[in-house]
Amino acid sequence: SKVEILPGARQLYLPGANQQVAVMAHFSNGDVRDVTHLAKLSVSDEDAAEISREGLVKANRFGEIAVIARYQEHLVS
Repeated sequence: SKVEILPGARQLYLPGANQQVAVMAHFSNGDVRDVTHLAKLSVSDEDAAEISREGLVKANRFGEIAVIARYQEHLVS
């Protein structure tokens, strides 16, 4: 099984810009499920951006960030 964050590449060029992300879990039986609401979401630089529990990323200023998701034993960015 694996977990991924979609969309893969995210770029927010202006402060105040938003991007919705989804955390998708791929299970060994072939099922793929949106587990965004179950994942613990964070960003690498909380001054540059913030993320809601629902996966909405909001840019606060210019800069580069990584979105980080933890779901069960998986950690992805």
